[in-house]
Amino acid sequence: MLEFYKKIVVTILGLVVLTALLAYACIERVFVSDALFPANKSVIPWKLETVTDVKSGGSSSVSVTEDTYSLDYNYHLTEDIMFPYVIAVIAFDELENAKNLVDLSKYSTATFRVKCAPRNVLTFYVHTFDEKVTDPGDFYSYRIAAALFSCHEEWSEVEI
Repeated sequence: MLEFYKKIVVTILGLVVLTALLAYACIERVFVSDALFPANKSVIPWKLETVTDVKSGGSSSVSVTEDTYSLDYNYHLTEDIMFPYVIAVIAFDELENAKNLVDLSKYSTATFRVKCAPRNVLTFYVHTFDEKVTDPGDFYSYRIAAALFSCHEEWSEVEI
């Protein structure tokens, strides 16, 4: 009789372990998580591009100090135009002539750590393709989804 109970316990433990493994595998497939850094090990190849207001008559500038293991850049906005800007873009293709689009639909959020000096409010943009509007040769014709986030001198995690 003791042998019978041992077999039942072993069978139940086996089923519990199998269920846990299957649950883990399912969760891993549902909640996809991929890192873009370090850049050379990213699942989705990308490169950093910068855009300034120079084409609009401004003279703002941006200089990148690190883009392999993290993203670190300095910028200077001038008052030459009414709305000066600089943009750092994680580009999955050429900005001016994108031929390859990246399907990010399996991801539901973007999470990153950020700090700024001085304190600032930054904007996170995602450029999306719309076959009725987008011209792949014109970076500015892509539809844009945007989110503002605070950035201060201490590291904080942002989830969009």
